Amino acid sequence: MLDQLHIRDERSEDADAVHALLKAAFGPDDPAVPPLVDSLRRNNRLSVALVAEAGGVLIAFAAASEAWAQHGEADIAAIAPVAVVPAFQRKGIGTRLMREVLDRCRRAGFEAAVVLGDPAFYSRVGFTPATEAHLHCGWCDGPAFQAIALQPGALERIDGLVEYDPCFDECN
Repeated sequence: MLDQLHIRDERSEDADAVHALLKAAFGPDDPAVPPLVDSLRRNNRLSVALVAEAGGVLIAFAAASEAWAQHGEADIAAIAPVAVVPAFQRKGIGTRLMREVLDRCRRAGFEAAVVLGDPAFYSRVGFTPATEAHLHCGWCDGPAFQAIALQPGALERIDGLVEYDPCFDECN
């Protein structure tokens, strides 16, 4: 089935399947994720929304929305969420999906991206601790908050608190 993996833009008819996928991937540990994506979608705030399907079944989802740094000038993408249904985790799908999301963000004009997640996973695609770029998150300033330059020098042009789309506040 994985040799048939296809990554594509999310379509409106995928919304229910994506919601179910997010519930399966995040489970009871993070029940705010599916409503967050619903809110971002409803408010037309998803800059990038991709699904991965295999055999006609959606098995992964990743999205990006706009974020802003307190100081400096650079267009920042907030990568959230990234989800792979449990039966397909640890098979390289998330890494392939992240590479595609970052490429789409770059093509959409974003100069940098931030993410809140497992450093072991996100470092595989080039993320480093955001504190090294003097960026901070209101929810977490530990190693889980990470950044990557999508254009040369982008992280040197920004610093301070990174603000996410207001939809994130509604769902936290």
